[in-house]
Amino acid sequence: MNDFNDPATWDLIQKGLTIGCFQIKKPLGRQWCKKIAPESLEQLSAVIALVRPGCLEVVIDGKNVPQKYADRKRGEEEVTYKYSCLEPILQNTLGLMIYQEQAIRIGREVAGFSLEEADTLRRAIGKKDTEVMAKAKEMFLEGCKKAKVVTEEVAQDIFDMIEKSQRYSFNVAHSVSYAMLAYEMAYHKTHYPVEFFCGNLEFSDEKSKPLEEYRELVSDAKNFNIDVLIPDLRHLKESFYIRDDKIYYGLSNVKGVGSGGAKLCKLLEGKDLDNMTWYEFLRDYSAKINKTTIINLVSVGAFDFLGVSRNRLIYEYEKWDKLSGSAVSLKYLQDKPYKTLLEALKGIVEGEGYSNKNKLQDTLDLINILETPPYSLDDTPGWIAQKEKELLGISITFHSVDDCDTETANCTCKDFLNGYNNKNINIAVELSRVSEYTIPKGKNEGQIMAFISGSDSSAQLECITCFGAEYATFKELLVEGNTVIISGSRSKQNSLVVKVVTQI
Repeated sequence: MNDFNDPATWDLIQKGLTIGCFQIKKPLGRQWCKKIAPESLEQLSAVIALVRPGCLEVVIDGKNVPQKYADRKRGEEEVTYKYSCLEPILQNTLGLMIYQEQAIRIGREVAGFSLEEADTLRRAIGKKDTEVMAKAKEMFLEGCKKAKVVTEEVAQDIFDMIEKSQRYSFNVAHSVSYAMLAYEMAYHKTHYPVEFFCGNLEFSDEKSKPLEEYRELVSDAKNFNIDVLIPDLRHLKESFYIRDDKIYYGLSNVKGVGSGGAKLCKLLEGKDLDNMTWYEFLRDYSAKINKTTIINLVSVGAFDFLGVSRNRLIYEYEKWDKLSGSAVSLKYLQDKPYKTLLEALKGIVEGEGYSNKNKLQDTLDLINILETPPYSLDDTPGWIAQKEKELLGISITFHSVDDCDTETANCTCKDFLNGYNNKNINIAVELSRVSEYTIPKGKNEGQIMAFISGSDSSAQLECITCFGAEYATFKELLVEGNTVIISGSRSKQNSLVVKVVTQI
């Protein structure tokens, strides 16, 4: 990619809609993309460098370096240089020390170092070794004394600035390269969102916690009006795929299935799956696939096309295990056109398909419990949501909120994202992230507040803010996985500010 000037891509980045984009996908990266609103590759490179621990930890005049950069970029703070000798070195980063190369240039131009000496300084700072640091400091101060560009006092102050800001910092080559890749991914998310999400979901299998990746990406896809759907056995796909502009889970993306998905695809290849019955699957294939694979695929809806509840399919599969070769002549069942397990069992009884007629009662008992099960085999929204969340990382068919009393809610997550405003906004959500933050200064210094994400079936809401007093009051309810109604108002920054939290 040679053109980094697409307005729509920069708009996406500036809004922090960068989940799935390299280096700026996490909450911290998204937060500073919104605050800094980069407009060029150089500025995006600065964002990526600024969110490293070195810059985040350095506080100047009560602000950390990323905040000062943001304020200076927006014109809310004047761009100044503590020492005039630093201006040509720091002017591209608004007077702030961000990159390793800046430390090298300072060593060269202020302390008179050779390139080798300057790089030795950079490496010494990064090691955080007390003895090595002492030597580096001595070398820097001695160099400044010889170069006579600054006084000994200023040299001491500049070294302290370098030491603090260069801890864990990036070099320009890394940062710009990362920025180019981040922009390219943001470009594809902007212009090819279905392919973008499908590719990211497929790549998530290589992450340490794929289900968490699925949850975040599927939730974000909703915000882009992209449907991500449960696996469908008939499509015989192992991993995520696109069909009719929708993304489907593959069989192997279901927790506990793994290689069983590939095995099942191979077994069923070339079969008329649109007309296959549940009984035919049990009879011909169930013994060739492990139990966990079958139950997990049924639980997430891979067999929904059969038009039978998931609970009933699981129930019948478990009863099928009782039909051992000693009780039933499997040869007798072969090629019989039964549609259900119940039909097959009745056919066995009527046709006397037994190797041992003393087992007749076992089959009659099995028929009875299939006709009159001891509990309901209907699927409830809550059960489906729980199973899909457990096995897919997120509930797809239903949402956990769908099984709750949400009568007092007057707004969905999607409505809020689309600009809904009211004096009192009530949203029913399942909480997916609660990040605590200690307020560093001001009248509420030391108080703990929280930044919260929540979702319903319509979308994921990342911008929920709970300030100190409210968080102290409702902290016990603000737990990841809990379903609550959040009552609040829209802030000027378009965040939902929490006033009251109610359990549902």
